[in-house]
Amino acid sequence: MELETKRILLEIFKERQQRNAQAGSVPSFYKKKPEEGSISHRVQRLAKYRFLKKQSELLLNADDLDAMWVRLRENCVIDDATGAEKMNYEDFCQIASICTEQIGPKCRQFFSPSNFMKFEKDESGRIAILPFYLYVMRMLCSLVLYHVWIHCWNFWFSFTYPGKN
Repeated sequence: MELETKRILLEIFKERQQRNAQAGSVPSFYKKKPEEGSISHRVQRLAKYRFLKKQSELLLNADDLDAMWVRLRENCVIDDATGAEKMNYEDFCQIASICTEQIGPKCRQFFSPSNFMKFEKDESGRIAILPFYLYVMRMLCSLVLYHVWIHCWNFWFSFTYPGKN
């Protein structure tokens, strides 16, 4: 039994070495797509569906953005010198928890410490709420464009190569 296993493994090893020697050092760049209706094809489509659904759940809608703007304005401090509405890091964390409670966890991604550090701070360590809100809107716009691009690409691919999606 053990000798038989070693012999089979040795044959497989020699066969692979021979194939590698014939192919040279160029790796295989093309992998055949799974056939329509096969299990791997179904798994691939399900994974793609789940990914797109998860990504779309991360997007804030217009009502969520309005609610976030209201929470930002309610919990900010008005700078006496400039009249700008600002928030420090404690306010930022408080607004994050309020928005998470009222809007949901999808707004939590915008209230990270690294996002707070991206903005210009005054001498008191406060950031203006308007640039932060515009940053959130830009991020959402880029995510929406990404989703549109993926859906357009999927449509183009299915139109150009029918039956290959």
